[in-house]
Amino acid sequence: MQVHPETNYLVVLEKDHQSKSMKQLEEEKQQIFEETKDQVYKETEWSDLGAYNKSARDTFASCVRIIDPASMETLSELHFTNNETCFSIYMS
Repeated sequence: MQVHPETNYLVVLEKDHQSKSMKQLEEEKQQIFEETKDQVYKETEWSDLGAYNKSARDTFASCVRIIDPASMETLSELHFTNNETCFSIYMS
């Protein structure tokens, strides 16, 4: 996590091992909807559904999130695709 020097926004790198990207999750959700025709399921966010199937080993889902610390509102979110991941290194 870093603090942007001009705006004081928080820049957060998030990653999850053995997980699917948001694009993969949405495709999976669409496939399940086509099989079940459950409109409530389709409109419900993944976080509200509880859990989802884990992905294969050595796969990652990552994103960069910009947060306003005063309101704790997410201002921007960039999801990585194709098993890309993010790392942060600080050297002084």
